[in-house]
Amino acid sequence: METYLMFGKMTTEGTKFIKEWPESIKRAIALNEEMGGKPIAFYSCSSMYDFIAIGEAPNAEVAEAFRRLIEADGLVRVQMIRVFTLEEFEGLIEAIEIEA
Repeated sequence: METYLMFGKMTTEGTKFIKEWPESIKRAIALNEEMGGKPIAFYSCSSMYDFIAIGEAPNAEVAEAFRRLIEADGLVRVQMIRVFTLEEFEGLIEAIEIEA
């Protein structure tokens, strides 16, 4: 599984439904699981983003499909980045061929 960070910000329209956000988040988590993902953590934020979520997806295609699905209603915009464990990072670095 690949790990992703999601940085979410409510749109102006999304802020009108603030009271419904807890249930909406629970539905998004369930959708992620249905798509083969694994939620790791969810945090509401008090700064630049309204929430940050950490989760796993089987591959980049599933992660991107999930991002697009949760953005489809126009209530939230999400930036998503792939993150790597130390072990994964070491493998990436070892694979780099550099001529001395």
